[in-house]
Amino acid sequence: MAASETKERIAEALASLLNHNTFDKITVREIADEAEVHRKTFYYYFADKYELLAFVYAVSYTHLRAHE
Repeated sequence: MAASETKERIAEALASLLNHNTFDKITVREIADEAEVHRKTFYYYFADKYELLAFVYAVSYTHLRAHE
């Protein structure tokens, strides 16, 4: 799996979990489990869940700007 696919999978896992819980209640372990990656893999790409959230916002913003 390519790095971009892995990062996207992790980001999608966070989005899925946010449908059922608030960000502060979601753990890195839950995100990794939902993405079906090891926690080490999560930490290879993101320092913490806040960095992941920033990544999700940046990707979303870029996507929205491209469709204006």
